Amino acid sequence: MKTLKRIRHEHALAIRDLAEMAGVSPNTVVRVEAGMTARPSTRRKIARCLKLKPQDIQW
Repeated sequence: MKTLKRIRHEHALAIRDLAEMAGVSPNTVVRVEAGMTARPSTRRKIARCLKLKPQDIQW
């Protein structure tokens, strides 16, 4: 299972780009990548824009 940061890099996305695609703030992406907890709805938004399921990402 890959981390969000690794998946983001594989998609060649900046933090700001991923945040915009997911409809969350860049600070949220930074916090999630740092291992802080995120709401299930936030995880779904991020996973959906990466065409993944939340359980496919190591949060």
